[in-house]
Amino acid sequence: MPTAALRVSVQRVDELFRVAGEVSVHTAAMETRLKTLTERARDLMAQNLRVQKRLFEIETLVDVRSLTMMRTRTYRSSETGLDPLELDQYSELHSTAHALMEEAADARALSLRLQDDIAQTSVVHARQQRLSRDLQHLVISTRMTEVGVLSSRMQRNVRSTCSATGKRAELVIEGIGTLIDGDVLNRLADPLLHVLRNAVDHGMETPDERRAVGKPEAGLVKLSFTRQGQQVVLRCSDDGRGLDYPAIRRRAIERGLLAPDQQVNDEELARLILMSGFSTRQTISELSGRGVGMDVVREWVSSMSGSVRVQSITGQGCTIELRFPASMSTMQSLVVDLAGQRFALPSVQIEQAVPRGIGHFEMQGDRLVYRHQKRVLSASRLAHLAGFHEADPKPLDQCDAVIVRVDDKMHALAVDGLIDSRELLIKSPGRYARHIRGVAGLSILGNGSVAVNLDLAALLSSEARTTTPPSFPRQAAQAQAKQQLPSVLIVDDSLSVRNSMVQMVEDAGFRAMAARDGLDAVDSIRDFKPDIVLTDLEMPNMNGLELTAYIRSKDDLKELPVIMVTSRSQEKHRRMAQQAGVDAYVTKPYSDTDLLEKIRHALSVTA
Repeated sequence: MPTAALRVSVQRVDELFRVAGEVSVHTAAMETRLKTLTERARDLMAQNLRVQKRLFEIETLVDVRSLTMMRTRTYRSSETGLDPLELDQYSELHSTAHALMEEAADARALSLRLQDDIAQTSVVHARQQRLSRDLQHLVISTRMTEVGVLSSRMQRNVRSTCSATGKRAELVIEGIGTLIDGDVLNRLADPLLHVLRNAVDHGMETPDERRAVGKPEAGLVKLSFTRQGQQVVLRCSDDGRGLDYPAIRRRAIERGLLAPDQQVNDEELARLILMSGFSTRQTISELSGRGVGMDVVREWVSSMSGSVRVQSITGQGCTIELRFPASMSTMQSLVVDLAGQRFALPSVQIEQAVPRGIGHFEMQGDRLVYRHQKRVLSASRLAHLAGFHEADPKPLDQCDAVIVRVDDKMHALAVDGLIDSRELLIKSPGRYARHIRGVAGLSILGNGSVAVNLDLAALLSSEARTTTPPSFPRQAAQAQAKQQLPSVLIVDDSLSVRNSMVQMVEDAGFRAMAARDGLDAVDSIRDFKPDIVLTDLEMPNMNGLELTAYIRSKDDLKELPVIMVTSRSQEKHRRMAQQAGVDAYVTKPYSDTDLLEKIRHALSVTA
């Protein structure tokens, strides 16, 4: 029984689609926030355990010290007649330490309850995420159309081609209920008619020829549509003569595409029929010899970030396989990291994502290759293809690999990191960026950042290799400029002081790193290489004087400026700091302006 239909304007459907997309983006943002909250709750629990351990140490120390003090006192035996070991006696320090232990236990209990609440919220969010995904798919389905709407055109196209060529063929269509975005289906019509026309005109024999080789007079053209996740697989196969590989080779040599002595396999020869203007026909007719049919197919597949594959067996037929996304509004994508920025690669073109350590990149002369599972693939740095000018690129042995198939060729891309795989809502980059090579669209990630969807076919083309796209050079330049800023190491045992000083020097245009004591600062100096050190005087494990003495004792650090920032203002402390080698002595409270002036002066002296 047919269901009732409701006529809705396209504008209303587009608005509904936009709202569903925004819901999807905010749901992803909520997922990211929940992950962050879970990590913070886990960190809070670990911090509570460390605090509780310290409080146990304090309580033990208080008990030992109190017992020692009680033994040294004269006990009033006339009043109680009890030894200190026979009756515990508590001071205010005992009470305070015990109260701290109880507060720490309460904080730990609150952390556990917080973790439970976050876990329950995550369950609710997971349900909301499923509903949001269902809503998005339902909204997308309003734009979906069954491929069966083209069946009459396809049947008519095969009949007209048979009539014009004097051949007989039957078209069988499978998967006519497969849903494809209406816009994609409308754009698919012309390339699909070209494929069917070539299957009859080029591939099918005449009835007499088929009878002579024992085949039915009427040939069979089979067209099948299937869905694999978010992509559509279209296969057009016939039982005709197949590709004429010798004729293709002769034509390629005539056009200068192949050298006479060049050895190529059948698969590479089959790829030649996709080139513009390539045809083995000597005469031009309305159906053949124009060399536009398969060229149209290749260009359409490239525009859809899909792939095309041609397989043929001489005398048995030819199969053309197209893979393309079912909808261009949403796409399953792999999010990767390039120079600190997120990019999305269409999953329809990805064969495999390989983490570092499984395969490896290496240079063969001036060419980069990737070795993986006994295969040697041509490789490129995706950051270079995308237009990044990295002054200090990540070493190849620390890069992950993404193996892609573009134009039926395998290629390996070196990326800084594999982030996530998810279905992204793709939006147009706008009229000012639509002509930038290699940009297919933009997507908003869960953390609110924007990921650029890359057009791999454009980036991997020969023109893209020789011409650097003016896409994203700013990020690398900013990173390089950041590395050239003067660096400041801030050493203080107070967390609030460290944070405020880090914020102050970063706002002034410096790079900053913090350490909680002298020992931590010694470890940080090995990697951070500061241009100046700001240190407190009184710190556990290693104080500021000891840290300064250590710096002055090292040949590679003895010229490093040290400014001591402390609350001790007595002359003897200043003298001790001067003897240790401190360049400037600043007492708290201090003025930010004065401290920054001393930092700039110390840096100018050592420059």
